[in-house]
Amino acid sequence: MKKQTVSLLLSVLAMFSLASCGEQGKKDSGTSDSANTSEKASVTYVDYNVTLNDIRGKAIEGAALSIMVNGEAQTADTDETGLAVFYDTPAGNYTVTATLPDSYRGYSLEDKCVLTAKKTDYTFKAVPVISSDALTSSDLIYTYTSTYGTNKYAYKEGDVIHDFSFTDVVTEKEYKITDLLKEYDCVCFDFFYAACPWCIKQYPVMTAALSENYTGQGDTDVTYQEKVCVIGIDTLTPDYTDEEWTALATSYYNNASSKKTLAGYMGVSEDKVTVDSIKTYLQTEYFDTVDDIKSVKSTYHLPYLMSKDVRVGTTSSGSPLLCSDAFNITGDPSFVAIDRYGLVAVSEAGYNGQESHFTTIFDKLLDPDYVPD
Repeated sequence: MKKQTVSLLLSVLAMFSLASCGEQGKKDSGTSDSANTSEKASVTYVDYNVTLNDIRGKAIEGAALSIMVNGEAQTADTDETGLAVFYDTPAGNYTVTATLPDSYRGYSLEDKCVLTAKKTDYTFKAVPVISSDALTSSDLIYTYTSTYGTNKYAYKEGDVIHDFSFTDVVTEKEYKITDLLKEYDCVCFDFFYAACPWCIKQYPVMTAALSENYTGQGDTDVTYQEKVCVIGIDTLTPDYTDEEWTALATSYYNNASSKKTLAGYMGVSEDKVTVDSIKTYLQTEYFDTVDDIKSVKSTYHLPYLMSKDVRVGTTSSGSPLLCSDAFNITGDPSFVAIDRYGLVAVSEAGYNGQESHFTTIFDKLLDPDYVPD
């Protein structure tokens, strides 16, 4: 009887203990839910208004902006006014990234595009960034068609150039465009070839323009030549490798019409023409040489750097892309000006005999308040 009574008491105590544990568990759980609710209620939600412009102050439409919120991407597209809105976003610090429309190829967001909890309205800029990557076929987005065929090229006015190097034929010193833009307010290319009659007429015009005093900052002792870097690019000195010269000579040799024409130029019968003889003729007679460039510089007393038509990339087929190819230089002389931002500011073909034409371009690009068109 005592054993039964003890067992009954133990059972009652066990049930009471379980019940107490259950109540305590419910109490703890209730406290946690309350804390979570309170924490959630303390978060402030805001609408972030982000306006995106370019360096001209022009609104960029169609840019996809993005921020990471609690590990997930939140996106917003800019409208015709450049405005994108991140709705109902927890106030905090967020770094903005962007996918820009194709019309802003070569641009990126400026540094430190960050949203904070302190304000909700922001205006950021997309700025041109000169790429150090070599050009490829995908960069040749423009097409030019003439009686000679169709060319694809990379740059029009307003485009951001890629960085590339060239070597001055006189000093044999190598220069990069980005390095020159740190020293000069603009870099200009004067495309020519040695025997070009209109180029010869324009040499003294360009030389005179560069020697004039730049008065934009009130310092009449400073000439344009000290503010503007001009590079003469000989379009008849392609920067080919030996294998590429051989391939070019072979293509002429295998074309009956070209072979016959070259035999006439070379003063030999067709049966005497070989790939090697064509290659030698192309390198020393048909195209300009480095000595030809040096002769142009010394004969016409040109005060600027002189270079071969340098390689700036490679096509998908492995063919070289030359500087003149990238800018679609179809005639000489041609003139290209790159502004301080790395944008193609001017691209024009043909002779111009007015010094004022070039000094007007220089004045615009040298203006401290210059903004691209």
